[in-house]
Amino acid sequence: HTSNNIMEERDRNSNNDSEEHRKAFGRQVGISQACRESIDRIKNNDPTAAEFYLGSSDAEYFSDLAWELLGRYIADNHHLYRIDLSFLHSHLTDENMTHLFKKLTRSRSLTILNLASNDFG
Repeated sequence: HTSNNIMEERDRNSNNDSEEHRKAFGRQVGISQACRESIDRIKNNDPTAAEFYLGSSDAEYFSDLAWELLGRYIADNHHLYRIDLSFLHSHLTDENMTHLFKKLTRSRSLTILNLASNDFG
């Protein structure tokens, strides 16, 4: 009986994760196809996702949920070692940084995080 409850909870969490991902990164949001594909590779722990560059034209469409999910995906990824968030200017705020770093600090593979030329702080 308990294993059924655990499986049901996993299914609910999986459905909720999919729904959150769709809300944050679905086509309707305005994020480019290339960026969405990169985020999917990070989320799925794809070995080809070793580097991630986020441009301001995509960052402007990131919600709080998107920043939080990106941090979670990066934390759970074992291949991503470099993230470039430079030149996001007003799109990378103290609040966004909080959402991103909430989970990001668990990352074991990340060695380079470029935050140059931003307006936070």
